[in-house]
Amino acid sequence: MKDLFLTACPGLLQDGETPSFHSVGGHMEALVSAVGFVSVLVVLLGLAMLVKPFWFIQKRWQAGLLMAAGLFVGGFVNAMPVKRPSGIPEAEWAERVRVCAEADELRECPLNNADVEKARLKVAEATRKAAAEAEIKTAENRAKEAEKLARARERELEATASAMEGGAAKINDTTQQQLWISATERSVKGHMKDPGSVRFRNSRFNAYQGRTPVVCGEVNAKNGFGGHTGYQKYIASGEIFGPYLEETTPAGEFAKAWNELCV
Repeated sequence: MKDLFLTACPGLLQDGETPSFHSVGGHMEALVSAVGFVSVLVVLLGLAMLVKPFWFIQKRWQAGLLMAAGLFVGGFVNAMPVKRPSGIPEAEWAERVRVCAEADELRECPLNNADVEKARLKVAEATRKAAAEAEIKTAENRAKEAEKLARARERELEATASAMEGGAAKINDTTQQQLWISATERSVKGHMKDPGSVRFRNSRFNAYQGRTPVVCGEVNAKNGFGGHTGYQKYIASGEIFGPYLEETTPAGEFAKAWNELCV
């Protein structure tokens, strides 16, 4: 305590005498710990008086103020940074402080190797858990999107089947098939950035389950830079179904749809 007092009042030092900053730091840590301990006692005392006022507390609101004061002082003390010991390099100390803060450990945590290791394990476990939850969430979202796409395709197929009136006779009529292919290609063009540049090849008619008209083929169109992107597969049916393009549909989903509708 003498070192702390003399550091604060250097005029009282004797000739040639210098304060011990290590000792001052130790006294400060002891003082902070003592204040923190007292704040805990104050909170507990306030809690007891909140149940039944006694001693100098006559009203429950006074006990509440006492608890609030204890919590405030305790929080303030716990937020005070701990002085870095001279034996710990700055980089290591910064890492200790960061890990302890992420683990919500007490302010003395960086000083204790065991507490620091405990904090590291806690942070690592929290990071692993967060990564696992994010991976599960991503998988769930993908599954929902796949299910949503499958349901939409089913509804479109049903609507397309209803649009192709005339039953099997119309489905098997080559003239009607060619008309449907032409209508489908016009619809696909309307979905492109530059409809005038769209080129088709290998467009063919397919009757899904013998009653639903589907057109499968390859399409090439100009991109935003004015150049053709190259032929890619497409699946569509008139203005009702699609188009589903190979480049814009998830690979697994498009391959599944192609095998189901076009092969």
